[in-house]
Amino acid sequence: MKLAAGSWNCTSRTNKSLSHSCIAKKYPNLQQFWRWLGDVEEVVELSPFCKIEVPHFPGKPPTALRENELKVLLAAAKRKEFTELRGRADILVPIDCGVRTGKLPLLSVANPVERD
Repeated sequence: MKLAAGSWNCTSRTNKSLSHSCIAKKYPNLQQFWRWLGDVEEVVELSPFCKIEVPHFPGKPPTALRENELKVLLAAAKRKEFTELRGRADILVPIDCGVRTGKLPLLSVANPVERD
């Protein structure tokens, strides 16, 4: 019989309930640690994780900006100076193109393609 890790009420050292994403991140580390204790160090005969199913939790989609929040951001960067134009581009490129914010700083204009 396998137990579902998601059915547990996992708590931290401060007795606060852990989020699903926190459990999903910590589970593989603990599983690997117990596997190492059994296989390499031979301290334990049987890992307690052999009877627990890997937790699978639904992902939580990020919240999107509302129209009025976007207008406030764009209004803050409406001057024609370079830093404001760059800030405006930082706001509009992910919205228009769907670029993730972590990938935005990696973009460059090293070799722009000329159009007819």
